[in-house]
Amino acid sequence: WTVTATYGTATGSKAVSVASCVSTSVNGKYYTPGTGTVGNSWGNDLSLASVTVPELTLADALDNAELVFVTGGDAAWAPQIDETHDGADAAQSGAISDSQSSWLQTMVTGPGTLSFWWNASSESANYDYLEFLVDGTQNAKIGGTSAAWEQKTVPVSGSGSHVFKWNYRKDYTWSAGSDCGWVDQVVWPPAAPAAVSGMAFDPASGIANVSFRASPGISYCIQRAPSLDGPWTTVKTVVPPSSGTVEADVSMPTSWASGFLRVVPKE
Repeated sequence: WTVTATYGTATGSKAVSVASCVSTSVNGKYYTPGTGTVGNSWGNDLSLASVTVPELTLADALDNAELVFVTGGDAAWAPQIDETHDGADAAQSGAISDSQSSWLQTMVTGPGTLSFWWNASSESANYDYLEFLVDGTQNAKIGGTSAAWEQKTVPVSGSGSHVFKWNYRKDYTWSAGSDCGWVDQVVWPPAAPAAVSGMAFDPASGIANVSFRASPGISYCIQRAPSLDGPWTTVKTVVPPSSGTVEADVSMPTSWASGFLRVVPKE
């Protein structure tokens, strides 16, 4: 950002952070000119002639440029800087009336674990609330006037496409608080193949004991093959009770001269 400032008889430009400028919200590409503290060689109280800032996007506000976010309903979600978890920006639901809703959604390919921070200021969650849905099914909701940021973590074990949706909705009457919801810092790291930490093979029984590191909420397939080129066959599916090291026994064909094992997320 660049501030064109006047202090006494001196005029010049100085790069400053958005937090050091007086503003109300991001409306378009410019802050309203005013007086702010920028702390440069001219002094502190400067008359800001103009402050040029980049236009925020939903990806900026949600801290995720990898996912595609779309918004709809009776009013669109928008980026803003007034209520955030990370101190920079967050997405806010649109201004709606009774019996209306404002939603934000994205699509991912599973499996994986989603995490995000959310907040709402509204009537009791029995009436007006911000809900989170996975593939059209409500997973959780928050509401009430005691607004506070909460982190939500959602494991998704199934492969294929999944739709995550945040929806602020109102009942037929009354309003309270700021009457909206916020979402910040959305993280979606897809599940990676498990790291095999150990394997022991008993030639007499043909049983191999496999140890691997598991992520919470993810189901894994242990697969075997006669060579690294395959073909790979699933011989056991493991649903870990928690994160950490998991052990499982699998049988290996005695007719194979050699054999290979791998652990992958269940598709």
